[in-house]
Amino acid sequence: MRVGEDFNEFTFLLTGEPFPPEITVFVIGVQSEQAEILSRASPAEIEIRLPPRRADAPGFSFVRVTSSDSRFSNVVPIEIRRE
Repeated sequence: MRVGEDFNEFTFLLTGEPFPPEITVFVIGVQSEQAEILSRASPAEIEIRLPPRRADAPGFSFVRVTSSDSRFSNVVPIEIRRE
């Protein structure tokens, strides 16, 4: 995404190894905020919408996926670019 855009203007598709059935998704920052899970097309795909937050500088933000029993955790980067 680009500097100046708002995270909640987009949906993000997380893919990888199968996610547990009961998960929570957070965007990591000064305060961790929970993301909305929009759909689970397959065990290895989750479509999410992040809470409102403006991308104010180039770099990375991170999304953390955890299971309810905390035995599963994974972090996914979101790159923020000037252009």
